[in-house]
Amino acid sequence: MRKMNYSNPRGSILISYEKQTPPLNMPRSHFHDSYEMYYLLSGERYYFIKDKTYRILKGNLVFIDRYDLHRTLDADITSWERILINFKPEFLLSDDAERIKRLVSIFNASSSVLSLTLKEQSIVEDLLFKMLGETDSQEAAFEEMIAAYLIQLLSYIQRLRSINSLSSDSCINYIHKNVSPIIQYINTHYKDPLSLDLLAKLFYMSPYYLCKVFKKSTGFTFIEYLNQLRVKEAQTLLRDSGLNVTEVAEKVGFGSVSQFGRVFKEISGVSPLKYRKQTSF
Repeated sequence: MRKMNYSNPRGSILISYEKQTPPLNMPRSHFHDSYEMYYLLSGERYYFIKDKTYRILKGNLVFIDRYDLHRTLDADITSWERILINFKPEFLLSDDAERIKRLVSIFNASSSVLSLTLKEQSIVEDLLFKMLGETDSQEAAFEEMIAAYLIQLLSYIQRLRSINSLSSDSCINYIHKNVSPIIQYINTHYKDPLSLDLLAKLFYMSPYYLCKVFKKSTGFTFIEYLNQLRVKEAQTLLRDSGLNVTEVAEKVGFGSVSQFGRVFKEISGVSPLKYRKQTSF
């Protein structure tokens, strides 16, 4: 296994290279307030994003919007190599809000995956490895060079997307396609009382089969996914509303404040009140 990681103290950029031989799933599903790009140099992976599971192949570029729940999973080919970039808008070194909006528009397109031709792969990989080279050397103004290469990459991808609109269904893992309606239902009804038995009845499956196929498709259990989703929505309310903690807990579907506090801290690492303090400006 080979790894290379760089993140700045401000948390506005993360660049990571990894080559993995043994099977490895992302240890936990997660979401964050940065944009993410994932490029597969070799091998094959499954990628759960929001409500779909994608089969990712060599030369595929994956886009994950801010706060979208996601997780990588092992495919049949367990050896893989990838480059991952997380960045926040401020890293693009621009106070032009419209320019930033244009650059990051690729992250909320209908497709989360872009398949590149060999020529396009060569151009994208050249820019990605230039960024890795800057993180390795860390010469003068290396972060500005990374930002310049990142803007060039985002602009190039935006141009590709304007020429070739790729349907997201073309990369969805068809084995797991029957789970997508279940996830979409949970995403819509997460505030309501939900149970495995209820979902099994609604989608005409046994609880055992639903539990098994859900885990295989997304990488986590029904309860893990529901809790992640509710906490993600709770974080939004804590940041953007004046609701108190009890009201937030009720809004996102938790049965009690104590349960909400426990689950929130397990996922976020801090209590709801501390999270509110950390994210208030």
